[in-house]
Amino acid sequence: DAKGHSYVSGTCTACGDVEKQAPTALTELKNGDVVIIGTPAYSMALSTEKVSNYYNKGISYENGFDDITDSERFVVTVNSDGTYTFTSKTGDVIAMASDYASLNAEGQHKTWTLEAKSAGVFYVKNVGRGNYLEWYASKNNWSTYNPDQLSDLFEISFYAVSGGSSSGGN
Repeated sequence: DAKGHSYVSGTCTACGDVEKQAPTALTELKNGDVVIIGTPAYSMALSTEKVSNYYNKGISYENGFDDITDSERFVVTVNSDGTYTFTSKTGDVIAMASDYASLNAEGQHKTWTLEAKSAGVFYVKNVGRGNYLEWYASKNNWSTYNPDQLSDLFEISFYAVSGGSSSGGN
């Protein structure tokens, strides 16, 4: 590689450094999975931390997941009706209130459906409100919206995190 490492089976033969692997998007979610929720087109992970009091911060994972904290790690709950609930390792639920497009951990609309776009890429729709989870690139934050047409701003992937029950794609 660029630093002079010679990797065999993911480990440098000279220094023992472990080669970083590109994240693999999951093609399905299971109860108890620990995931990073991100947008593959923009390499931004959803955080429960807020920007300007209302909107959720995005954390870049363009160069890997080193900057990811428990605010960006979500435990998946598969509900009995097939919907999903996402609770961060800090205890915040990704939810919506009855009004506004921003995410609100105390909101009563806590369940989401997944609409497959392609392998490992989904549109994530709030059950109670009908809005889709969105990386709002022009504002540099996460929000929701109900657009006439879905674009790459709404394409979401889930990446397995150590500590979850999945170890990668599929």
